[in-house]
Amino acid sequence: MKVTREQIDTLFEREIVADIIPSKEVFTEHVLADKPFHIYFGIDPTAERIHLGHVQNILFLEDMRRLGAKVTLLFGLFTGLVGDPSGRESLRPHLTPAQVRKNVRLWRRQIAPILHLSRFGGAKIGYNNRWFDMFSMSDFLTLMQSTTVQQLLERDMFRKRMEDGKPLYTHEMIYPILQGYDSVAMRVDAELCGTDQTFNALVGRTMVRRYLKKEKFVIAMELIQADGVMMSKSTGTGVFVDMEEGGNHKMFGSIMALPDSFILPLFRGCTRVPMDEVRAMHVSGGTATRDAKLRLASEIITLFWGTRHAQEAKNSYVRQFSEKAVPDNAVSITFSDNASLLDIVVKYAASSNADAKRKFAQGAVSLDGEKITDVQYALKKGNEHILRVGRLIFKLQ
Repeated sequence: MKVTREQIDTLFEREIVADIIPSKEVFTEHVLADKPFHIYFGIDPTAERIHLGHVQNILFLEDMRRLGAKVTLLFGLFTGLVGDPSGRESLRPHLTPAQVRKNVRLWRRQIAPILHLSRFGGAKIGYNNRWFDMFSMSDFLTLMQSTTVQQLLERDMFRKRMEDGKPLYTHEMIYPILQGYDSVAMRVDAELCGTDQTFNALVGRTMVRRYLKKEKFVIAMELIQADGVMMSKSTGTGVFVDMEEGGNHKMFGSIMALPDSFILPLFRGCTRVPMDEVRAMHVSGGTATRDAKLRLASEIITLFWGTRHAQEAKNSYVRQFSEKAVPDNAVSITFSDNASLLDIVVKYAASSNADAKRKFAQGAVSLDGEKITDVQYALKKGNEHILRVGRLIFKLQ
């Protein structure tokens, strides 16, 4: 299939690509030349669910597949055991091989609706343990010779840990080398990554040049974040894909609970609504913002569950939230005068004090339909209230 410049322009007009190395122009000419093109996106299965940040990148991968590229979604069965230090100020919890394999099974189900997986013209699933499990100690030592300590210490995060006197473990420092070798093992032409992974991807670019004698493109994607909140499987923040029974309702409610500042980034990255429609949206508050977010949630749920389940989730949300309907099984909570709303959320709707404060900051806490972001908010005895925390509903009396 001959790719046109118009198709390339459409690919980039969503403004989700932060940078292309060596340049967008060189990348465009390479794709237009109709040469074989292999691009991959790698993720470590260190959690049970992917989030909408992953969805943005996987949809871009699917766009590339439709343009004729050979596409691989690589699961880090080996690197997932090592633990990516990107964005971390402390050591990641260690996972067992059984935990990683379980997460992969769950992820394959979550990814299937948005990435065409097929032996014939579809995206391929890869696992990097297939080459690392074959490594001998001699192979490992040879690989370590491809990168210097000085190169690794150029990474801001490594340097900051050392300056702060925090532990920096040897296996964390070799992670970029392992990720870099993935590009060599698969002989790829391009790597798709988040901006937090650019350093690792550039290590791979150097390795491809050294071992394969060719250039590798690095396509760095914008991270989905707003108001200090980022989609992250490490911290458990953001909206996660849920393919279990009732997951369409949970995902719909989670999207609606996000701050309004997420609306445009998610329309750009996690839907394929035409950009002229997205640019015309008014999201500065009021009915237009509510309607835009309802459409956003519907579009994303449709991707995973289909139109019928998206409409079902929307109707349920409108009935329970917009129309102030309260289910009969809503938990009743008796409170005293000047009771702390934060304490109630901690006890009934959060895993910890920090998690509760995060819900306040994300706009997930509302009282009688009004968002409450003040963690010092105190309740006055004598009034009854309806408390909502995400999709959870409580009667306060």
